[in-house]
Amino acid sequence: MAPGQRPHQPNFHRTGQSPTDPSVSDPSPDDAAEVQVNDGSKVSDLDPERFEEVPAGGGRFSAWRRHVQVENPTTDAADGAQRTPPLTPAQRRSRRRRRALWAAITAVVAALVLVWVIFFSPLLAVRAIEVNGAQLTDEQDVQQHLEHFQGTPMAQISESDVMDSLGDLPQVRSVHVMTMPDRRLIVDLTERVAVAAVQDGQSWSLVDHEGTVLGTTEDLAELHVPVIEGGTEVLGTEDFTSVADVLSTLPSSLLEQVSSAKAQSDSTVELELNGGITVKWGDATQSALKAEVLAQLVQAPEQTGAVNVYDVSTPEHPVLS
Repeated sequence: MAPGQRPHQPNFHRTGQSPTDPSVSDPSPDDAAEVQVNDGSKVSDLDPERFEEVPAGGGRFSAWRRHVQVENPTTDAADGAQRTPPLTPAQRRSRRRRRALWAAITAVVAALVLVWVIFFSPLLAVRAIEVNGAQLTDEQDVQQHLEHFQGTPMAQISESDVMDSLGDLPQVRSVHVMTMPDRRLIVDLTERVAVAAVQDGQSWSLVDHEGTVLGTTEDLAELHVPVIEGGTEVLGTEDFTSVADVLSTLPSSLLEQVSSAKAQSDSTVELELNGGITVKWGDATQSALKAEVLAQLVQAPEQTGAVNVYDVSTPEHPVLS
């Protein structure tokens, strides 16, 4: 721009009229208006209804602008969609709190539904009960003791519950419980092991090393375990404990050959094998080593010859006679 030259001002006027023509009246709101810029090559139609008088700047202008934004949300120029006025900080905090509250409520409801399905719903209730490991125990007795679990949600059944239900079956030492996807309850029994028998009148009672009676029989040939002398009165005594501890260390192949056992007054144990052969065991110390030495001697008749007494009370120096 040359010095002293005035800046070019756009020439705005209604088309076809002189901007200084006094005969021209003010346009009515229904009249379409045009704005001519410079030489008229750029012309835009204006709708008078879309415009209102803008007050002067300053505090009044700012107040008017906020009033227009809040009370009269504008329209997006591209697609005509109405624009929502921006949220205040308090409104944003309130919205976040509402969202967090609804998320917490949804999580609690989902957790309650899951708990109901697992612990109370018939969808996961016991359909069938399978028992494994019943040898001394009558499997039908076990099934009858467990039938009240039918229809119970599997998550409510614990091993202690099952063991409590079988508490009056002395043959059962412990249980292991598994739940299957097809709603089967599998109960694996661990039974007590009979290590001896004691005479009870005209019958014999099978007992484990703790003296628990596992069953009775009137046929001595059905025992397959040694008989502890002293009858049922010996159960729970120190003599019974000494003998039972010795018998529990014997391998099954050797235990089957023991016909009877007894404890002397000094807590020394004496066994009798089939054929009337005597075993002097001594006390309960070094029982594992004594059992190993006795098994090797019994299995080597060619080297030992005929033996009436095995004395393994000192296992490092056994004596045969």
